Amino acid sequence: MLDRRATFQLFLRSQMARFDHFFHDVDHDEFFDRVVELDRDGYTPKEEVFAGAARDFALVDGAAKELPRDFRSRFPEECVVFAQLDSVLGHLAQSGYRLAVITNGSAEIQQRKIDVMGIASAFDYIATSEVEGFKKPDAEIFHRTLERLDVAPEKPFM
Repeated sequence: MLDRRATFQLFLRSQMARFDHFFHDVDHDEFFDRVVELDRDGYTPKEEVFAGAARDFALVDGAAKELPRDFRSRFPEECVVFAQLDSVLGHLAQSGYRLAVITNGSAEIQQRKIDVMGIASAFDYIATSEVEGFKKPDAEIFHRTLERLDVAPEKPFM
């Protein structure tokens, strides 16, 4: 649903513009490439991503704390969805499928992303790892979601 790579890249460009005072003596393209590399498509905690980049580029004091704080605050507002998302969700709903989102991360940030994408009404249940107490790929988060949908794992999801 969310094109995470495109969203992160859009966010990072806007962050660099908002915090231009951190980047006076920094090659923006090199910094951008390094942060994308450190991020590992979202699998690295943001404190580590931005601390590593701040260290690698000798950013001013405060950057390593302010940039991840800004990420948590602003990232959900930069959501880029895949082009056919609305039509796919509409088709699934018309076909009678019961839909759920299973996502890792904080409930607040994940809900904000879902709200920005405008897709909450397409789903019967939204499971976040923070609320459920389990993260993907742990099978328990999938089993709990199936229970909430009142669907047995061996049955079709209709």
